[in-house]
Amino acid sequence: MVGPPPPVSGDPQDRPAVPPWEFEPGTRVVIRYRIPDGRATDAVGWVSAVDATHVVVATKRGLETVARAEIIAAKRVPPPPG
Repeated sequence: MVGPPPPVSGDPQDRPAVPPWEFEPGTRVVIRYRIPDGRATDAVGWVSAVDATHVVVATKRGLETVARAEIIAAKRVPPPPG
């Protein structure tokens, strides 16, 4: 994945429609994204599918589909302990 997006104002409307992060299936990631009520949550797991608008992460709770437009931050993480 590449670094964070360029700085933008605090207005969510100013966020890029498709953040510049690149995801590869099979990579373990944490993705922080905005949920409909305005709060943020994290998806931690293995990237299982990627397209131009969404990233699907296999988490402990099952598959989470994250809209790229709602991603606040993302990074690779090591495998879970043990």
